[in-house]
Amino acid sequence: MAGYRYRCPADGFVEASFPIGTAPASVECDSCRGPARRVFSSPALTNRHAPGAKALDMHAMSQSSPGVVTRSTDGQANRSNRGTASPTSRLPRP
Repeated sequence: MAGYRYRCPADGFVEASFPIGTAPASVECDSCRGPARRVFSSPALTNRHAPGAKALDMHAMSQSSPGVVTRSTDGQANRSNRGTASPTSRLPRP
């Protein structure tokens, strides 16, 4: 449901909700029962409390000043990289 705004000449603004794309050009005013014509305004598209708002803010912030990793996060920072003499040791056993 989307919120729409209508203006009554006698009583001012009237708010109404309709499914998107089904809003009529005019509605009946709640107070005077006269016609209230639809008023077009900018849509309220932003919701700063949405779950993705923090992620979008962090993404934008990381583009201008990315964080620097100073240590390993998986606990393997002190483990040395021991190579084997034979590359076939990594192949699956029959």
